[in-house]
Amino acid sequence: RSAFTQPSLLDQLRLLLPLLPPRGYFPDFLTPTNGSQGLRAGIEAILSTPKQRLRAELELLDNRYQLPSWVSALAEGDREVLRRLTSAIVTYHEVALAPYQSRLQACVDSDRAVRARTVLDAGAEGLLSGLRPMMRWSYPILEVEYPVDQELRLDGRGLLLLPSFFCYQYPVSLMDPTLTPVLVYPVERDARWIGAEDIVGGTNKSFLTGGGKIGFGQRVHDRGGIGGGGRPQGQAVSSSRSACARASSVT
Repeated sequence: RSAFTQPSLLDQLRLLLPLLPPRGYFPDFLTPTNGSQGLRAGIEAILSTPKQRLRAELELLDNRYQLPSWVSALAEGDREVLRRLTSAIVTYHEVALAPYQSRLQACVDSDRAVRARTVLDAGAEGLLSGLRPMMRWSYPILEVEYPVDQELRLDGRGLLLLPSFFCYQYPVSLMDPTLTPVLVYPVERDARWIGAEDIVGGTNKSFLTGGGKIGFGQRVHDRGGIGGGGRPQGQAVSSSRSACARASSVT
């Protein structure tokens, strides 16, 4: 915790605060799907974000919160501002997450192992049915408790399930429906396992672990397997205070 009192470090981390409000929307470009391949891949994806997307997502954030003036340069794709932002993300990861990485990963690996065994024993239907109570699978709809109304249509794409230590209470998805469909869900964890009193608190710390998703994805497809393969064929819709996935198969 003492590291966070260093003035140079605090100056870096202040860049992150306006972009990551305690709750509600924050830009999708800060949670790149490539982050599932590790922090470096996630950083490269952020640096490669098209200017049009930066502008659109930051405008959406600005409509909800009053952003500082430097965010305008970020919205225009200023390379130096992007470099400073990603440098701050790496610094935070090194100070707040890296010391606990093995224990964080163990929590996620444990969840993934349970889901993998379920797929082997009961197939994709069993996996989706086993996500209760946070999700409810009733073919062809996956219904998710969510604090706002949201609709996600797969339109022939797969759904990537990502367990996360930092996801709290509700599963979450990306705001932009044109991006790879991702559903991040919380794993069971005991905060005492990692000495959580030493970790800076907050809700939206998605960038911390290679996209907040700690990078352990599962794809479920109609043959009941796990992996990167399989041709996604689903569609998805949502209903009141829920995010629902409607699919002939969910990948």
